[in-house]
Amino acid sequence: MRATIVIVALLMPLSIPVRADPLPMPKGPSGVCPYGYVSDGSFCIPSQGAQEVVPKSYFGTCPYGWISSGSSFCVRSANSRSRP
Repeated sequence: MRATIVIVALLMPLSIPVRADPLPMPKGPSGVCPYGYVSDGSFCIPSQGAQEVVPKSYFGTCPYGWISSGSSFCVRSANSRSRP
């Protein structure tokens, strides 16, 4: 019984979703930053409340659950934000 409580207590933090702020990212091929990001050298720095973005694939497509934002980036769609 005691071992079960210890195991549950150790695994509990893993079940709590964590929301991280977006990280700086390299500028796209056009040298432009996505909406909500500011240029700083060769990087785009997220401003307060900026959405999470990823670069488009080599083929210019976005991953499932992401939508196109300009010619170089993809933004997480509203439906996929509720998932961990």
